[in-house]
Amino acid sequence: GGTSNQNSPTLTSSLGPGRRVELSERDFDSDGILNIFDTHQALDIREKTISSGQSHTCVILDNGSNSCWGWNNYGQLGDGGNFDNTTPILTSSHGPGRTAVAITTGGYHTCAILDNGSVSCWGRGGDGALGNGGTSDKNTSTPTSSLGVGRTAVAISSGEYHTCAILDNGAVSCWGRGGFGQLGNGGNTSKNNTTLTSSLGPGRTAVAISSGGYHTCALLDNGSVSCWGQGGSGQLGNGGTSDKTTPTLTSSLGVGRTAVAISSGGSHTCALLDSGELSCWGLGGSGQLGNGGTSQQNSPTLTSSLGTGRTAVAISTGGFHTCAILDNGEVSCWGWNSYGQLGNGGTSQRNMPTLTSSLGVGRVAAALSLGGIHSCTILDNGSVSCWGLGDDGALGNGGTSDNNTPTPTSSLGVGRTAALVDGDADGDGMFEHLDDYPGNSQKSKNCPLGTYGRFYCTDADEGHYVSQTGQTIQTACAVGTFQSAFGKSSCDDADVGYYVDETGQSSQIACELGTYQPVTGQTSCDDADAGYHVATAGQSSQTACAEGTYQPVTGQTSCDDADVGYHVAATGQSNQTACAEGTYQPVTGQASCDDADTGYHVAATGQSNQTACAIGTYQAVTGQASCDDADAGYHVATTGQSNQTACAEGTYQLATGQTSCDDADAGYHVAVTGQSNQTACAEGAYQPATGQASCDDADAGYHVATIGQSSQTACAEGTFQSAFGKSSCDDADAGYYVDATGQSNQTACAEGTYQEAIGQTSCEDADAGYYVNETGQSNHTACEPGSYQPATGQASCNVADIGFYVSQPGSSSQDACPEKTSTLANSSVNETQCLLDTDSDMTPDALDTDDDNDQLIDSDDNCPEGELSWNSSPATDYDGDGCKDQSLEDDDDDNDGILDDVDACPTGKIGPWVSSEIDYDDDGCVDQEDQDDDNDGVLDDVDACPVGELDWQSSSNTDNDADGCNDELEDQDDDGNGVVDASQLMLSGDGAVYTWTRIGIVLAFLVLTVIVVLRKKQKQNESETKEYSSAEDSTTELSTPQPVETQQQMLQQDGDTEQVESSSSVSQQWTDEQGNTWRNLSDGGNQWWNGTDWQDV
Repeated sequence: GGTSNQNSPTLTSSLGPGRRVELSERDFDSDGILNIFDTHQALDIREKTISSGQSHTCVILDNGSNSCWGWNNYGQLGDGGNFDNTTPILTSSHGPGRTAVAITTGGYHTCAILDNGSVSCWGRGGDGALGNGGTSDKNTSTPTSSLGVGRTAVAISSGEYHTCAILDNGAVSCWGRGGFGQLGNGGNTSKNNTTLTSSLGPGRTAVAISSGGYHTCALLDNGSVSCWGQGGSGQLGNGGTSDKTTPTLTSSLGVGRTAVAISSGGSHTCALLDSGELSCWGLGGSGQLGNGGTSQQNSPTLTSSLGTGRTAVAISTGGFHTCAILDNGEVSCWGWNSYGQLGNGGTSQRNMPTLTSSLGVGRVAAALSLGGIHSCTILDNGSVSCWGLGDDGALGNGGTSDNNTPTPTSSLGVGRTAALVDGDADGDGMFEHLDDYPGNSQKSKNCPLGTYGRFYCTDADEGHYVSQTGQTIQTACAVGTFQSAFGKSSCDDADVGYYVDETGQSSQIACELGTYQPVTGQTSCDDADAGYHVATAGQSSQTACAEGTYQPVTGQTSCDDADVGYHVAATGQSNQTACAEGTYQPVTGQASCDDADTGYHVAATGQSNQTACAIGTYQAVTGQASCDDADAGYHVATTGQSNQTACAEGTYQLATGQTSCDDADAGYHVAVTGQSNQTACAEGAYQPATGQASCDDADAGYHVATIGQSSQTACAEGTFQSAFGKSSCDDADAGYYVDATGQSNQTACAEGTYQEAIGQTSCEDADAGYYVNETGQSNHTACEPGSYQPATGQASCNVADIGFYVSQPGSSSQDACPEKTSTLANSSVNETQCLLDTDSDMTPDALDTDDDNDQLIDSDDNCPEGELSWNSSPATDYDGDGCKDQSLEDDDDDNDGILDDVDACPTGKIGPWVSSEIDYDDDGCVDQEDQDDDNDGVLDDVDACPVGELDWQSSSNTDNDADGCNDELEDQDDDGNGVVDASQLMLSGDGAVYTWTRIGIVLAFLVLTVIVVLRKKQKQNESETKEYSSAEDSTTELSTPQPVETQQQMLQQDGDTEQVESSSSVSQQWTDEQGNTWRNLSDGGNQWWNGTDWQDV
């Protein structure tokens, strides 16, 4: 601020509120190295120059050759042998003039991208891991099959038994074991040739690839991640645990976050995000996810902090551990640590990122690769350092011991170093994967809205803004706008009530008192109008003067009160108004004048007082200049009244201007106030007192016939009145009566009584043969046919009893049914309803299950309407057929089909005979009960021929020895002396023949007798245990019975004997399944019993 010389540094005056000089970006990453010296830093984010497998490691040297060490059982070191190497050893040639530009190690094989974009592999060839079309192991570099016409590889990564490469068109090709879908081609079979994966998504390509144990993940061109293969531990990151045979996007990496690097481990996966954070997913049991826990995560999960202010620039995953290169070149690891593979000097598991021990004085990591249980890094000087499990020489330091801190490998060769990848190819001091403008050394940051810069984004200052991305300068806010915050993409318009009159302002200015601004984004404020005011600063509007105030001047902060006798009726007024006539106002600052009160008046304008109305007058309305006289029917007793007083109820006044009212006369009333006349009581009402407001209604049971009455009259007998206020009484209705005066109700005739006339004092009894079943009836009702009533005054009729009927209405008695008849139910109406009742038990036969009351139900009774006055029992009804024995109704007492008058056994075996029973002599007695089966007069137990000749009687002339055998026809020893009749034996010629015939007959008779006796005993046994129709098998067909041969039939079978003449006899009798009775006759004929006699068939 002065003009004097200064010989020492002196601060200038202020550059402005909040202003400063813009400083150049000299150390944007705050690593203590100026940007101009902090360029072309080595960093291999894709693991192109070093790769660690299950137990071996390979690097690309600075001259493009390869060096490997560790386990070599399958030839995975590529040196042409199969022996392990504890120090780095060169691989065999990749071909004339060929060098490796990227290398990757799997579980037991190794692959490299050569400088011409082809791929060469060596080591274990099982499952087609080498991609050369075979499955044999190779211990020297062997080209894979074609990657496709014109296609080359740009990135490569090997898993446990498979390999995947990104082609120059962004597609992915895989080969080797595919059991979990890790080849991504939609199948789960192994492939020994390069095979394209399924689509990565519409328009999507891969920019980085990483193969894990049995899964594969790719970083896509839009920063998303897609995985495929084994998913059981959540290593695909899609929220599930299912295997996927085609590329499947992971779940979100975080709002607005994308991945810049990817690494797949044994059963877990980690991604380096664009924010420098790390996100991991999959198996977490050894802490390999770095989130502080050991739980499996199926979706991307951020690791714990990498350290205050630290971010990651590279990531690598092993079998069960993970390591990252930090932005300051240090290495941080976490997970399983039993063999020191975390490099922190211990062997304890770590669940969160933990720095390794020193990589060497001044040394930082430039590349990082993790194997199964060991870790290796390329340092910034091209040397290699490893740590972890040392078996098989995996650490390359010449031994096989484990090391839990970073340990340099043996020499890579005289003058040789590992190839270093320039992580900042454009030399702008920003790693390429973080460089928004790779290849542009003048700019590395695409600053977002609200920020600006080239290598570092600075928030826009207050009063400034940056409205587009990628800007290198900020813009000052225009006049009328301001910005109070840093890092904004626009400025705010000045609010209403405010203004901004300069550019680059961080605040707005409130409008002064008496001014206002209704519009936003303005540079000045407006004065308040006349009739308005603005009382406070920062107002968006002016305020109208309130009612009762006014303001004649502009730009004011307040308004003036209206004077006494004046008023201001509206807002925003610049003048006051005098009060009109009939109104007054004693107070200042009022919006109106007061009307004169009711009971008062004001006669002139500009008054501050009102005048009371005189006595006899009133004023009901405000603001009046005079008072009104009291009306007729009203009176006013005092002054200053706003109303006249109406005559009270029960009073009235004919004249006007009165001070009192008259009482209403008796028989009259005044129902409302303010009446000038009284009103006579109407018909049906009366009033005995004076000064009443109403008349009394005539009571129930009373009436008033004319108007203006002071008393009521009682209803006469035979009449009633149930309502109040009636001028007459009602006659009792038909069916009702009234037996006293002054009644309010009529009485209904009781049940059993009625009344046809109106206005009666009593009811009549119902006649005999009639009834009244309800009260209040005007007629009695005749009993209907089927009912009767012998008494008078009854409420119901009697139904005709069973056995009786009533055919005429109005009957006083019932008629009995004729003898031996009865009705089915009560209430019969004629004699035709009297039905047969054989046993006179009052139950007609149609309903009676025992019509003749013989104790046998009709369905079992062969004589259902038979003899009366007896009961069926064995003594009176031998065969139980319901027909009385020894009477005209039962002529076959034992029901054997033989009428009693010819039945030798009328009470023999019950029922028709069955086929096994025989009545040899047809005398009605079955042989089992017949003591003389052949009816020859000799009982069977002494009859030598019990079933002998029929139709003869034993006597001295026919049966000499009384043995029951006919001497002439069947007895060969007529005298019973045991000697065959000699005279017959001595005959010769025809006599001799006859004699021999008789001898034969006798012998046949003896045989027949034995057969009959045996059969008889058998039949007796069978008849005791079995019926012909078995209950157990009612469908069995009966065999046709074979009739027993009689003696006569037997004789007829001998052609040498004489024919014996005799009448036919019954040889067999039985009953079939349908209950029909049959019999065989001796002449071969058959007969059946029709219920009356035998019929020939």
